[in-house]
Amino acid sequence: FIVFPKLVRNILIILAVAVCFLYLISYFRNIILPPELMIAYPEKNLSLSATNITVSGTTEAEAEVRINGEIVLNNDKGRFEQTINLKKGLNNIIIRAKKKYSQEQVITRQILVE
Repeated sequence: FIVFPKLVRNILIILAVAVCFLYLISYFRNIILPPELMIAYPEKNLSLSATNITVSGTTEAEAEVRINGEIVLNNDKGRFEQTINLKKGLNNIIIRAKKKYSQEQVITRQILVE
């Protein structure tokens, strides 16, 4: 009967260490993975006649968003919106989102202005 309590104690210690280790893995994974980035407008391969367009979308609240290299402010829910001037012909809009230590998430939209 003396071996049984030691076995239970050792199993509980191993489980506690494993839970802490799994928590740390998930925490660091969340830090280094790129933020989720969803573009509400414009859709892919859009064709229009206007010379400006409003780019809007959502990302994680702590992420920094750049549209064509310019920083865009997002609100506490991660929503952002920016009006971009377009030229005649094909326009590439590059939207980037990055947290402090994470990889970068990049979405490109092509807009044809007729």
